[in-house]
Amino acid sequence: MASYNRFDHEQSLMRCWQITDDLDTLNEAVLESKLTQDGVADMLKALKTLYQLRFEQLWDHFELSIRSHNS
Repeated sequence: MASYNRFDHEQSLMRCWQITDDLDTLNEAVLESKLTQDGVADMLKALKTLYQLRFEQLWDHFELSIRSHNS
């Protein structure tokens, strides 16, 4: 990550909040029977992986902000 600023950190935070919208979409698909049980399981695994990556990126941005603030 060559350059970083507080707006990058803010974007990382906002991407993490998208989980609520993603869960609403998944819930709607389940209620409308658009997904099988296996489909729901696959979707949950994918969401877990995606949000693990997003939270790791958020943590990286947090650590960078602490380092740059202390410099």
